[in-house]
Amino acid sequence: MRLMMLFTVGLVFQLSATGFAQSVRMTGGEQTLKAVFEQVEKQTGKITLFSNNELDMNKTVRLEAKSFTLEDLYSQLLRGMGLTFEITDGYVVIRKAKAVVEKEEKKEQKLITVMGRVTDVKKQPLPGVTVQVKDVILGTVTDVEGRYKLTIPGLKDFSLLFSCVGMKDKEIKYTGKDTIDVVLEEDVTEIAEVNVVSTGYGDVDRRRLTSAVTSLKMDDIMVPGLNSVDQMLEGRIPGMIFMQNSGQVGSTPRVRIRGNSTIIGNQEPLWVVDGIVQSDPVNVDPAQLNDLDFVNLLGNAIAGLNPEDIERIDVLKDAAATAIYGTRAANGVIVITTKKGKVGPPQVSYSFTGTFTRRPHY
Repeated sequence: MRLMMLFTVGLVFQLSATGFAQSVRMTGGEQTLKAVFEQVEKQTGKITLFSNNELDMNKTVRLEAKSFTLEDLYSQLLRGMGLTFEITDGYVVIRKAKAVVEKEEKKEQKLITVMGRVTDVKKQPLPGVTVQVKDVILGTVTDVEGRYKLTIPGLKDFSLLFSCVGMKDKEIKYTGKDTIDVVLEEDVTEIAEVNVVSTGYGDVDRRRLTSAVTSLKMDDIMVPGLNSVDQMLEGRIPGMIFMQNSGQVGSTPRVRIRGNSTIIGNQEPLWVVDGIVQSDPVNVDPAQLNDLDFVNLLGNAIAGLNPEDIERIDVLKDAAATAIYGTRAANGVIVITTKKGKVGPPQVSYSFTGTFTRRPHY
C-alpha cells in the first residue's frame, strides 16, 4: 500500500513537471528567429510576443537537432541581448531586462551642464550673447560679465551656437568638457554709401527728399563718341524730351524736362554747375532763341563743359525741387557736380575719342 502511494505521488509530480516544462524538437543548423518562433507555436501553441525595436526577426541562430525545453531554448536564443522572457498560458513574452531598462532610464535622465565665458579679441566680456543648442529650442544669454550656464538633458552629440549683434557667429561642438570659453570676432562690414541729391545749394539725403529728382553718375552715362553732356542724357531721364532738330555738324540738341511750358518764351532748362547758375553764351531774345535755324549752332549754357570733369548729374523736375531758383526754374533744373580731390594716392586717367575716315576709292 505504501509503495502504491509513493508510485502514484511520483507519477503525479512527473506529469506536472512535464506539463510545466514543455519541450520542443528543433531542426539543426542555421535558421532565423522567425523560423524558430514558428516551430514553437506549431508544437506548443504558444505565440511569441516581442517589440520589433528590441528584436530582429531576421537574425540567424545555430541550433542542434534535439529537444529543448522552452526555458533552455529562449535562454539560448536571447543570450547576450539584454532581453528576458516570461512563459504564460499561450504566450512567451520577450522584453528588456530590468537592469537594461534602469540603465537606459538613468542614461536618458542624465543632465549635462555646460558653462563658460564669452569675450572679444581684447578679452573684454560680451553681455547679451545668445547661446543656443543647435537644432534644439534650448538656450540662454550671457550676463554682464559674459558668463553663461546651460543645462542640457541627455543629448549624446550636439553643438553650441554663439551669436551677437556686431559679432561673427561661432559654432562649437561639445566634446565632453563642462567649461567652454569662447572668443567672438567683430563682424566688420562696409556701410553702403549714403545716397544724396544735390540741389545746387546743398546736398539732401534721398530718404528725406519728397521731390521728383533723378540722379545719374557720369560713369554710368559716359558713351564713347559723344562729346556733350546733353547728348549723353538722351534716354536716361524719365520724361525728358531730347530733340535733334538739325543735321548740321556741331548742332546742339534741344532738351525739354517739363515739356513746352511757353510758346514765345524761353523753354530751355536751367543749368547749374557747382551751385553757379549758367547763362546762355550769347544774349538773344526769346523769339530768336526759339528759331531753330538760329540756335542750332549757338550751343547751350554747358556747351563748353568737358564731360570728363563731371561726377554727378541731378535733374530737378517738379515745383518743390525747383522752388529755390524761382521763375528761372520754370522749365526744370539740371544740377551738375564736378569732380573734386579725394583722399588717397594720386590717380591719372586718360581718355581719347577719335575718328578715322578712309579716302573714297572709285
